[in-house]
Amino acid sequence: MRSAALVAASLAVLQVGQVAAADGNATCPKFSEQKIEDPEHHTDRFAAFNGGTVALVSVLLVDADGAATAYHPKGNGIDSLCNAVAPIVNGQCVAFVKGQTDKLCYDTVEEAQRVNWVRASSPPMCIFGFEAPSKQWGGNYGSGELEVQGDNEPAPGYFRSTTGFSLKPKKGEKTRQYVRADTVPYVAVPAKYTAGEEVALKGGAALVVQVRTGREVLAIVGDTKKKDRLGEVSIAVAQLMEHPNLQDPVPLTPKQLETMHGIEAPYTVTNDGVVRAKINPTAGPYMIFTFGKAAGKVKTLELSAVRKLARDALTKFGGQGSLVACAKQFFEKTK
Repeated sequence: MRSAALVAASLAVLQVGQVAAADGNATCPKFSEQKIEDPEHHTDRFAAFNGGTVALVSVLLVDADGAATAYHPKGNGIDSLCNAVAPIVNGQCVAFVKGQTDKLCYDTVEEAQRVNWVRASSPPMCIFGFEAPSKQWGGNYGSGELEVQGDNEPAPGYFRSTTGFSLKPKKGEKTRQYVRADTVPYVAVPAKYTAGEEVALKGGAALVVQVRTGREVLAIVGDTKKKDRLGEVSIAVAQLMEHPNLQDPVPLTPKQLETMHGIEAPYTVTNDGVVRAKINPTAGPYMIFTFGKAAGKVKTLELSAVRKLARDALTKFGGQGSLVACAKQFFEKTK
């Protein structure tokens, strides 16, 4: 994890750009720093401004939700099934906490796999990472069986992974259009920030900036989380950050996952022989911007639409460079 001193040093590297922005035509918005409750990332900072938010985070966390190959019944998707389900104990969903409740979740998943995910025989769980007949499912909970992607979908046999933001099904299809983490650059924010839609909007504009290099990825708010944790981005954002010469995200195919051929960052092969998405933790810090309802939301998940929405939102603040410089200046002065 980057220390507070290293974060400050990275900001100072770009001080020249800040001065130029401050002397230019753009007027910086008023930033109001907010307290965040995330002991795992205690150096992270968060501020709101009229029409948006900005977070300064030491590392990026990768979100696979929405990706076609995110979750597989056998557990060989690009994300752990324990990031998609939670055991039910005494009628309550038990959140995954490494070193505390992780064994309970692993045991629950293994038992469901043993009975081939047949509802009546599976242990009760809450399902939030992929489509299910009901949020609470298994044993005496819920009804119906889980569906997987069909032959005409991107990853046959995999669960249909979901995201907090989605669009109506395309004509002739029954499944909603979720935001694919492996093809669409998005950020995931704490749900409380989208409640009023003033500073963050599901489907609204976003921007991710690597402070040290100035590298930027235009994005949208594609998912929400219950935890008060900042810095979670889609695989597409991580991939574009890792490969600056890459124009568009390139998703892994089910065949690649089977053969382990062509696995490159941000994907990695774990010691257990499974592919997972993980960004380089030493490349931070990063700034993540979100924008509220005044900037609108996407009507299609095409990359061109995502990027146009983000550019238009930034134009209202003098363009990408101006708002980024203003935020750097704020965090530097108030460190």
